[in-house]
Amino acid sequence: IVTPADTTAPATPGGLTGVSDNPTTTSVNWLPATDNVGVAGYNLFRSAANIPQAQIATVGTLYYQDSGLTEATTYTYNVQSFDLAGNVSPLSAPFNVQTSDITPPTTPGNVTVTAVACTRATMTWSPSTDNTGITEYLLFMGMSQGSLMQVAIAGGTATSYSNSTLSPATTYYFAVEAEDKNHNISYMSA
Repeated sequence: IVTPADTTAPATPGGLTGVSDNPTTTSVNWLPATDNVGVAGYNLFRSAANIPQAQIATVGTLYYQDSGLTEATTYTYNVQSFDLAGNVSPLSAPFNVQTSDITPPTTPGNVTVTAVACTRATMTWSPSTDNTGITEYLLFMGMSQGSLMQVAIAGGTATSYSNSTLSPATTYYFAVEAEDKNHNISYMSA
């Protein structure tokens, strides 16, 4: 009795999900594929903006933990199933996972305050930099350096803030912090 060779490819894996709670690691899961004689395993592929798609693993499970990645980067994953006869499925639909961003922006620099009237002062600063971009600046004011309170929020491209609620002949202290889209906050300016 001659058994014909199995030439039927497994079904394409579906249901890709993923998560990253770490700046250099992601976890990817998928639903089991089906095959006329049984799925033997899965090939996992990864790409990113400047990284071409490449196979990164072959597993016999329905999950993979990917490590050695770059912080705040979106990675695209595809999964392919294969059977014992070497038949492979088409690649699954792509699924994106972004690694966590834990790097705060740089501290705003060159902070200066100029009194422009007896009840008004303008604070200026040099823009902060960040690996994902600045979304806003948090502005602080107080009667001493130890009593600063947040008084305003400025947009991510702002480099100045004016306050016209000051009392004449009074000393005020000002400071600014930068915040990125992942809510990482810089050190407060001096």
